Amino acid sequence: MIRLLRKKLRPLLDNACSRQDWVKDRLKEIPQDSILLDAGCGDQKYRPYCRHLQYYAQDFGAYVTDEKDSLTAAKTAYGYGPIDYVGNVWDIEAQDCFFDAILCTEVLEHIPYPNRAIAEFSRLLKPGGLLILTVPANSL
Repeated sequence: MIRLLRKKLRPLLDNACSRQDWVKDRLKEIPQDSILLDAGCGDQKYRPYCRHLQYYAQDFGAYVTDEKDSLTAAKTAYGYGPIDYVGNVWDIEAQDCFFDAILCTEVLEHIPYPNRAIAEFSRLLKPGGLLILTVPANSL
């Protein structure tokens, strides 16, 4: 009964679809050939919307699903795309002021040092660069 209720209420309470649409719209606004870092890229679900950009991916590359956790268990194996920078999102081995834009979606809530990650993004962004950042607004 709880699962059924959760399934019916989730679309009404969860704004994930709105966040995804917002991110896609922001990516479209980035000028052609700009250099973008997808920080904490995971399976790189936004990469198809970055074809007009120079896309770089960063992730720690070691996510493991826990099939026992029914709320977060993946139904299929987790797949990373090619990763340019492997390591922590708060310590990325790229030169200062290299990126025109940084995309970081649904990452900060998973890491122990979100403030350090934001400081790292500041270091990596060119002056006037764009940070596209999302975190979940709610969850069930």
